[in-house]
Amino acid sequence: MLDADDVRIHGADRLAYLRGRLREGALTLRERFLLADEFTAYGLPDEALPVIAGLRHDVDNAGALRFLERLVQVNAYLAGIANPVTERSAPERHARLLGPGSSFWPSPAAPEKLLVVLATSFNNFYVSFPVLHGILARHDRSILYVKNPGRGMYAGGSPGLGGSIDAMARGLARFCAKGRFDDVRICGFSSGGYASLHAAGILKASSCLGFGVKTDWSAGSPLKVVAGRAAPSLEDRMTNTLVNLAGSAAMADIGEAVLYHGARDTSDTAHARNMAALPNFTIVPVAGASHNVIQHLMAEGRFDAVLARFLGSGGA
Repeated sequence: MLDADDVRIHGADRLAYLRGRLREGALTLRERFLLADEFTAYGLPDEALPVIAGLRHDVDNAGALRFLERLVQVNAYLAGIANPVTERSAPERHARLLGPGSSFWPSPAAPEKLLVVLATSFNNFYVSFPVLHGILARHDRSILYVKNPGRGMYAGGSPGLGGSIDAMARGLARFCAKGRFDDVRICGFSSGGYASLHAAGILKASSCLGFGVKTDWSAGSPLKVVAGRAAPSLEDRMTNTLVNLAGSAAMADIGEAVLYHGARDTSDTAHARNMAALPNFTIVPVAGASHNVIQHLMAEGRFDAVLARFLGSGGA
């Protein structure tokens, strides 16, 4: 039985496990949906699409069919990326990006511009990092991928940068000072969301882009916490600054922040609207989307334009 808790972190081991489970066969319907979604996230249309085709033949639920159609659209988008980082085209880079550690990718064309990408608790960004790098490498900007192998939402920090949200932000500040970057932009999704906003304020980032982020982790926050998602524990609160970011003076030091959220996700919606009164924040609901708003933007053909605007490369 393939369980969501098995080999959860995106990496070579998880991919090998998924492929092995597919070869073994005798999959439940739930397992087949998970494989379809995961192979899509790994940027493997040759493996994802046959699973999707079988599911479309075997299910008649309208919601499930809409989800499968969305996966088909995401695969079409990923297949069209001009610079994919796949096992076949760049095995060393692929292995490094799938590895457990953070990694820095300098840009010879624009070494002074830095994009910091904070991973989810699964060490991906919905799509795995080799796939995301294939998307981001089309923009002239150095990239730092920050991994989160410890406790969720970066309460345990990130190896090499510090053991808490605060220590990680200070570690990022040291990294930026050493690199002498004059344009720092930060991007976070899901459990990387709160930490990305917190770090963006400390770094005085030019821009911060968030997808499905949490903005109020203060004790007794009235904002809804969804069961099964990372939420602060007592230990987290003892070692991290967990506040309502709407009241943090550091948020004014971010040049611009844009928060995308799925309009169907009540928790993400509440957390995004929490920041709506701040003049440098823009809140963007995505109709029909739940927490995985990135998947929806890719399927709708909007993800590139969102990135281009965020990175100052044009787009709307």
